[in-house]
Amino acid sequence: MIRKHIISSVFLFLVLCLVTSCGVSGDKVRIKGTFKNLKQTDCFVYSEDGLLPRIDTIHVVDGEFDFECTLPEKAIINFVLPNYTILPIIAEPGKTIRMKVDAGRLAETEVTGTEENEMLTTFRLGNIGKKENDVRLAAAQFVHDNPGTLAALALFRKYYAEVEQIDIRSAQPLLAVLEKSQGKNIQLQNTKRFVESLTSAAIGQAIGKFELQTVDGKTLTQDDFAGTPFIICFAAAWNGESYPMVGKIKELGRMEGNPCRAVVLSFDTDEKRAREFFIHQGDELLLVCDGKGIDSPLMQRFSVRYIPGNVIVDKKGVIIARDLSVEALEKQVRAL
Repeated sequence: MIRKHIISSVFLFLVLCLVTSCGVSGDKVRIKGTFKNLKQTDCFVYSEDGLLPRIDTIHVVDGEFDFECTLPEKAIINFVLPNYTILPIIAEPGKTIRMKVDAGRLAETEVTGTEENEMLTTFRLGNIGKKENDVRLAAAQFVHDNPGTLAALALFRKYYAEVEQIDIRSAQPLLAVLEKSQGKNIQLQNTKRFVESLTSAAIGQAIGKFELQTVDGKTLTQDDFAGTPFIICFAAAWNGESYPMVGKIKELGRMEGNPCRAVVLSFDTDEKRAREFFIHQGDELLLVCDGKGIDSPLMQRFSVRYIPGNVIVDKKGVIIARDLSVEALEKQVRAL
């Protein structure tokens, strides 16, 4: 029911001023922004920690957007720009975040409204054009200088945890620095669990014990590869890029003098489909498919992050490379 009150113009003005000065109330977060050189597009926001219940779409109309969402606590949320670049933002309930985006210079996006977002903006703008390794070192220094902030956790995730080739030896000390200052933070604990899940199959680690059952009924363990370099390839019939990866492994297997063996883990729910997709007449492929798809325990055992992906193990049983492209995989095998 709508109450009908007569409000004087002076009182209405005071109410509007109060609302404007206080920003967003309660558990609401507001993101306002302008786009230069782009009138209409869609962007997206999401939380890796489940603090936002879904991926939300932000509609840019006439170069502007105004988005509001409910957030139970201060959190890192990811803002996906039109070129699919992911921009971490520190969202605080009751605060308004402001963004200035130039469609021609997305890397120079400015995020203001809170201290930690301004810190991230300063970091981002100050490292434009620098070499990747220099930016990673700058991110590490930021973590040491600001260990109690979500901004530090956001940079750790971006440059150390969520990279294609994670360096556990560099990531773990930084994680310890963050944990010392904000160990009870659930977002940090999620990140820690993710990093720890990669440790068992990280570069420089021993591959350890495993047991695999091939579709032909053979049982494979680490002992079957003792003293021999080998590849474990992650693939799936539903992933179009898997076929060239497996095809290259077959080709390398036929290469004269190749000391490297290979086994393909298919993350399909249908073993027959995996056979049809990967094994052709005359192929001698070690194919494993437990029919559990991405719910297979092998996903965690080998820290699978990409499909297709791979783990390359040397003759001593130590992982020397991970998730190489088809071209890089061939180069690595030829160097063994």
